[in-house]
Amino acid sequence: MLNRIRKISKGIESGELRSKIQKQTAKQVKTEKLEAQKGKINNRLGALSKIIKKLYEDFVCDLLDTDNYQRMLSDYTQEQKQLIQRLNSIESKLHKKDEFTANLQKLKEIIHMYLNIEKLTANMLNQLIDRIEICHPVKMNGSTQQEINIIYRFIGTTL
Repeated sequence: MLNRIRKISKGIESGELRSKIQKQTAKQVKTEKLEAQKGKINNRLGALSKIIKKLYEDFVCDLLDTDNYQRMLSDYTQEQKQLIQRLNSIESKLHKKDEFTANLQKLKEIIHMYLNIEKLTANMLNQLIDRIEICHPVKMNGSTQQEINIIYRFIGTTL
């Protein structure tokens, strides 16, 4: 365990760990693309608000009959709901990326305290490790093997 912590601390200091984890998250989140989509959605939502307002004004001035008004209003409000759902999804993904960067910084600060440690302590483990997952034993080629996954705090991944 002590060797793993030393390996993580060296990885953080060299920047290797950050780039490794960012590559994993980069597959999930394409920031620039999401920001562009967010901008387009916000523009369309603004346009829809204006359209719905104009639609209502046309209906009130008897420029539009009731059936057409109801149909068009329904279509526009449905589009609005879909866009809002997509916008919430995008903002959630962007928030995860920002959260990851902050968590990595927190881990770096804690690990920095333990750069030259000689002995592992319970306090150290509590600060660095979120949980340890012990899998069911599996028999392979006559021997029993058991996988152990260490989930570190802040980065939420096994290394």
